[in-house]
This record gives sequence, C-alpha cells and structure tokens, in this order.
Amino acid sequence: MIIILIALFTLLTFFSWMYIKNKSTKIILGIITFLALALSVFGLSIHIINHWGMKEVTATSSKTIYSAGDPKMSFGMLITKKIGNKSILVYKTSANTKDTTLSINLNTKSTSATFLSDNAELINTTSSVKFVDSDKANMVTKITKLEFTNGFTKALFGFGGETGTVMKTVKIAELPKDSWMVLTADQAATLQKKSAGLAAQQKAIATQLQVAIATAPSPEAKAAIEAKAQEAMSPQAEIAQIKSILGIN
Repeated sequence: MIIILIALFTLLTFFSWMYIKNKSTKIILGIITFLALALSVFGLSIHIINHWGMKEVTATSSKTIYSAGDPKMSFGMLITKKIGNKSILVYKTSANTKDTTLSINLNTKSTSATFLSDNAELINTTSSVKFVDSDKANMVTKITKLEFTNGFTKALFGFGGETGTVMKTVKIAELPKDSWMVLTADQAATLQKKSAGLAAQQKAIATQLQVAIATAPSPEAKAAIEAKAQEAMSPQAEIAQIKSILGIN
C-alpha cells in the first residue's frame, strides 16, 4: 500500500501546484499533499533501514542428538572444528546409524552427521555448547524471524515478502555434563588411532575385576570390588582416561 500512497501523493502534489487556480487553495492543498508524500517516503525509508512496523519473534525447538563416536563407548562425544570463520559441530541425528567414521572425518557426504556454521548459507547462525544436568543430549535451536506488528503495518508495508525473514539462528548443544565430552576433529582422529589400545586396556581391567570379584574372600569384599568395578567402567572414568591420553586438562 505504501507504494500506492507515494504514487498517489506525488500525483496530488503535482496537481495541486500545477492545476489549481485559487492561490490559497493551491498553497494549502500543495503543502498537505507534499507533507503526506514526505511522510510516506520517510516511513518507507525507516521501514527498509530499521524494519519499522515489524518485530522480531523467536521460536525455540529442541531435538535429541547422539554421539558422533562409536556407540559402544559408554560416553557421548561431540566433535568441533573451525574452518575459517565457520564453527562446525558434528553429531549423529539417529541412535541406530552405524556410521561413525564419516562423522569423525567430517565427510560432508555423511548423512549421519549434522553440520552447523555461521556462514552466509545459514544466515547469521551461531552455535555453542553447554553442559547441563541431564541424561540426554539435545540440540536447542532458536530462530528469530521478522513479523509485522499488526494488520495495519502489514497492509502498509507487506509488499516485499519480508514476513518470516530469518534474522538470526542460534544453536546450542546441551550435553549431559557427566557422560559427554567435546573433542576437536584432531583430537577425535587421535582417539580413533588409539581406540584399539584403549579398548584392550579396558578389557584387561574388566577381566581383572571379574577375577577379583570371583575370588573375593567375603560378601563385603565382593560388594566393595563390584562398586569399584562400576566406578572404573563408568562414563566419568572413561572420559577422565581419554582426557589423560589426549592431554586435556
């Protein structure tokens, strides 16, 4: 509508100054139509520059994500990588996928991983990681879009298809603090190379604990060894072991 009003006030201003013979009427109508034209142009300019007549509306959604690492691991793993000004998070979108190598290698052909970045293709997207008290990992997505404040502003400026324009997207990976860890792509690759030795070490520890439980001299000693075994095989212990291997503080 604003374009129509600008065109109309332009014609009325021209008509007022050029064709009305009565001087006082010409001045009054000329000033009124010119002011209306100026206000219309000003309103359109402010709308284009500052989105006047619109407001930002944020919608939040959440979905469960799964470890990018081997599903046999007792802990979850999120992989991060910086490529220029891009911030990439890698994780699995399904618990049933058997593809873990492609996620670790950041192969963009993999369907088991999702990539988040702040490049132009994902308009003003930022991503971050937060550890929380939870037993599931979630990707929280906050999408901020432009919407008209009311029906009048929509009728006035709704000619450019601006409704629903995405202003920014924020993605937050909320990870269980006791059972997930974040690794860089290089750290994940190093872990992959050492995974065979790590698995053998864990198997040896498990065997030793089983023998100790079987030969425990008393029920009390057996219960103590079982508690120690549970602690040694917990996600926290495995994460601490991997951090030690990778030199992570």
